[in-house]
Amino acid sequence: MTLFRQNSALPNFLDSQRDSFRFFLEKGIREELDFFSPIVGQSLGSASKRPTDRFISVSFHSKDFYFKKPKYTPEEAVQKLQTYKSSLIVPVHVYSKALNLNATFPVAFCDLPLMTEHGTFILNGSPRVIVHQIVRCPGVYLKAQFDKQGNRTHLVSFLSAYGSWLRFETNKQGVVFAHIDNLRKVPVTLFLQALGFSIDTIVASLKYPELLDPTLKEVGSHPTNEQATLLLMSRLFPNRPATVARGRKFLFNQFFNPRRYSLSNVGRQRVNQKFRMRSKSKHLTLTPQDALAGLDYLLRSEKGETEFLDDIDHLKNRRARLAGELIQGQFRLGLNRLERVIYNRISDENILRKSPGALGSLNSLIRTQVLSAVFQEFFGSNQLSQFMDQTNPLAEVTHKRRLSSLGPGGLHRDRAGLIVRGIHPSYYGRICPIETPEGKNAGLVGSIATFTQINKNGFLESPYYKLIKKTNSPDRNGFFLLSAFYEEDTIVAQGDVDLTQFRIPTRNKSEFTENKVEDINFLGLCPIQFMSIATSLIPFLEHDDANRALMGSNMQRQAVSLLKSERPYVGTGLEAHVSRDVGSTIIAKHNCYVSYVDSQRIDYFTPTSKDTNLIDFKSLTANEIFSSNNFDHHTIWLTTYQRSNQDTCLNHSPVVQANTWVESGDCLADNATSSNGELSLGRNILIGYMPWEGYNFEDAVLVSERLVFDDVFTSIHIARYEVSTARLREGQEYFTKQVEKNQYLDSYGVVQLGTWVEGGDVLVGKISPQPESENTPEGRLLRAIFGGVARNTKNTSYCLSSGVTGRILDVRCEFQRQTTNLEEESIESTGSVYIYLVQKRRLQVGDKVAGRHGNKGIVSNILPRADMPYLQSGKPLDMVLNPLGVPSRMNVGQIFECLLGLAANTLNQNFKVLPFDEMHGSEVSRGFVYHYLYKSRLLTQQKWLFKPNSPGKSVIFDGRTGLPFDQPVTVGYPYILKLVHLVDDKIHARSTGPYSLVTQQPLGGRSKKGGQRLGEMEVWALEGFGAAYVLQELLTIKSDDMIGRNRAFMSMIRGTLLPKPGIPESFKVLVSELRGLCLDMSIARINF
Repeated sequence: MTLFRQNSALPNFLDSQRDSFRFFLEKGIREELDFFSPIVGQSLGSASKRPTDRFISVSFHSKDFYFKKPKYTPEEAVQKLQTYKSSLIVPVHVYSKALNLNATFPVAFCDLPLMTEHGTFILNGSPRVIVHQIVRCPGVYLKAQFDKQGNRTHLVSFLSAYGSWLRFETNKQGVVFAHIDNLRKVPVTLFLQALGFSIDTIVASLKYPELLDPTLKEVGSHPTNEQATLLLMSRLFPNRPATVARGRKFLFNQFFNPRRYSLSNVGRQRVNQKFRMRSKSKHLTLTPQDALAGLDYLLRSEKGETEFLDDIDHLKNRRARLAGELIQGQFRLGLNRLERVIYNRISDENILRKSPGALGSLNSLIRTQVLSAVFQEFFGSNQLSQFMDQTNPLAEVTHKRRLSSLGPGGLHRDRAGLIVRGIHPSYYGRICPIETPEGKNAGLVGSIATFTQINKNGFLESPYYKLIKKTNSPDRNGFFLLSAFYEEDTIVAQGDVDLTQFRIPTRNKSEFTENKVEDINFLGLCPIQFMSIATSLIPFLEHDDANRALMGSNMQRQAVSLLKSERPYVGTGLEAHVSRDVGSTIIAKHNCYVSYVDSQRIDYFTPTSKDTNLIDFKSLTANEIFSSNNFDHHTIWLTTYQRSNQDTCLNHSPVVQANTWVESGDCLADNATSSNGELSLGRNILIGYMPWEGYNFEDAVLVSERLVFDDVFTSIHIARYEVSTARLREGQEYFTKQVEKNQYLDSYGVVQLGTWVEGGDVLVGKISPQPESENTPEGRLLRAIFGGVARNTKNTSYCLSSGVTGRILDVRCEFQRQTTNLEEESIESTGSVYIYLVQKRRLQVGDKVAGRHGNKGIVSNILPRADMPYLQSGKPLDMVLNPLGVPSRMNVGQIFECLLGLAANTLNQNFKVLPFDEMHGSEVSRGFVYHYLYKSRLLTQQKWLFKPNSPGKSVIFDGRTGLPFDQPVTVGYPYILKLVHLVDDKIHARSTGPYSLVTQQPLGGRSKKGGQRLGEMEVWALEGFGAAYVLQELLTIKSDDMIGRNRAFMSMIRGTLLPKPGIPESFKVLVSELRGLCLDMSIARINF
């Protein structure tokens, strides 16, 4: 529990990522180097049991390590498709008295990828994120378990940070067993005696020693400690000879060797707290006293003392492993492998026998390739290292604040049950109960709440005000950060409760109760502190069903950046904070004078004395500033048309004017999804909730052509194509211009910048060698008739896929070798070519649009403006939604947003509405919206804006006939998003293509060039309609009748009649199913 004397509790959203990596750089590396240093090799003669004093020791100077300057900046690494990394240099000391070695030299351990200021890693030009992993905290846990007959037993588990696991469990006869890893169970008394305890000591340490009698009877006689060790080893390893020395070595390596077993600092604290130890042990390994205390608490639970049982899903028993800790774990793994390599190297007798002058370079003793391989594997293929979601800034910040239960050391989604996926009461204020993926990962991947911070031990903390007992009011001079462990023993109330009531809803010990005001200890800061960032951006959230709020949170992260961004009429107040923390906008860090602005850069001058007031300089002219020595010149280079991981466009546009002063914190440049520094994911669109000729049935959406012609929902997309050459068995591939359709290629065979290309155009001309393949009779006959020789090359040029159009934005060539072909007057090159194609995609039928309340739909038709329904003012609607999609899905918040947006458009102002405004009274949202609608009516004298008989509704006229519709319609300006699921990326058709090997059905998906597959339900539909001929064709020659398919193909080539179809396999399956229903079915052929 930590007290902060500040008013703002909203943290920087990326501090958890940056702080964890900073801790790894400052302390984590030093801790691991000290742990593995020194490494002492075997002395000469140890193998023959005649050791000498000839040995080598290697130690690391952990305090003197340093990093080299990175070769590329993060921006250069993205542009050149490189990795933003730095070499870790560690001074290594090698000592051997007999070999006269005493030298210290720097060793490059590895190239460590560095975290940028935005919390990402740049690998091969692509930003990646290390996702937080939430796991069970190391320590000791007691829980009850039930067998199939309902018998209750208990279990004590010692969970380590790394190493073996130990469990004590009882059976229904009352015998207590010890279970080590996956080995056989042994009576717990044998295990404790092997640790050095006598039977009398064990019995004297227990509160209920009589519960140990069934275990003593299971063992039989009372063996000594040595006999117990022999019995333990004989039961664990029945096929091996048991000795006392081998048993002690086994137990030491399993639980007491710090190289193989560790509880970690957090685990040791939890064990000491659980067992209430008077003498706080500082050993990170297990101690014999821990095992004895675990047995005592297990027997207490058997006796009925249930207060010691643990809830394993409670957040006090779960902690987050941040990026720095995960990387430190990989660094420890790499050093462990490096230790073995160095130990084997310095223990080699061939090296120890050499004279000091014949050893050669000492760097040969330290081979650090294994360390680089570990980091390369972690960042490249680990489940927690993911390509950053760059669809929009909200997707970025959500990805960096994600909590995953999956990954190494976590859960598996196929084996995770409903309990671990559920919402625990301790999640309040720490993990969002709304935002989670749909599908197999539901409940396993979550998001950190908006106000949550993570302490140094990895526990999630939420801010609360202390309630002053005298005045029954919160102390707003500061706030406390409470973890779930401390909150368990306090009485906490939400931030939106009415403190004047007699009894107030509270939480205590994971239960929702009611208490008096004087009994409350802490009060929440804000009603939205239990929600994630994406959920907090939904206005009127309290009026939406949780399932639709989940969809709204997820779909905001899928909103693609538009050509023209627009801030929402109705927001929640977090929009500017998201854009600022994620770093998508450029913010002035100091008071400065902007001297030059264009689309590429911003030049500005800052005073050398940072604490100077801006008013002191506003009277200066531009020439005085340029010539003065009291100002420093700076340049900010803007991002222009940069490709993201999701092929969207990252682009900055300046919002400041030249020759102006700006204050610290002002926005200098927006990105594609922000407006004046505020997050802007969509557009405010005039819509109406009404049916229209069935074109908006279910989730279909009817739109106006204005959205297309005015580029309201037009987005920019940048695709990257990579083409490379390889050395084949037949020879070397190469790039060249001497190919077909080369009108757009330059002299190197690469398409030129600015070229407009369409499907089928050649982007890169490439020639590949091929073996002699024209030995068929047809080929020899054609060559004999027409002459010529067989070609030994083939054209493998990279052509643009069909249906794709765009303009070449950039071309990056990395040629390894270039030669000039004098005969063909061309240049032949080898290497790699990267081509960037920019596309402008307008809204079209099939695209997906959505609101912020889970109201999603597909564009079904685009109407001319003249045909769209129009208001009484003559303005046509931009979009028509189905009204039946609101009550059944219970996301009424979209109606409030729609109507308040209408008032905002009329009054020319924006609203910031904090969710859960019902804390101020009953139906406050309705009254708030109606108030501003009535105000807009009075201001504009347009009575249709608010009618008391039908508030929020208006008479709408049909654009085709001019007649009014029968019923008034709800119209307004909600915030509509265009999602990244575009029809251009999904629409696909084929005539022929690959088939599945087993089912002989077409493959599925656009990437596999698949086709439509005929399943059971499609067959039933055709059977129900009696389409016999269609069904027969689809199930025979177009399905798994391969012989009939080949015959039909040959008959079409020869021009003969199609062969008679056979009996489909699916019909045989149908007959077998009918026979399974005890129906006697037989097949007979009838000849007509």
